[in-house]
Amino acid sequence: MRILDVRLLDAAIELVGNYAPARELYREAYAFSCRWNHPVYDSMYLILARRNDAILVGIDQRMRDLAGRWAPPNSAVRPWTFESKT
Repeated sequence: MRILDVRLLDAAIELVGNYAPARELYREAYAFSCRWNHPVYDSMYLILARRNDAILVGIDQRMRDLAGRWAPPNSAVRPWTFESKT
């Protein structure tokens, strides 16, 4: 089992600068979800990262792979993850 260092999670929370209502994302995320056969919940994060030219942080390998395939060239939307302790 992989255990993440809690200090890394705390640092990630401090990076959050604003929150986006789901109402602003759901239609585009649903269309994305259907096209890529990926959960709508994750798709909302991908859409939000693209809209804000942000780095997507996560440990879900499937979502990171999708971000790497889908993101436009030279985009900040790219897979990135925490270093985990095993």
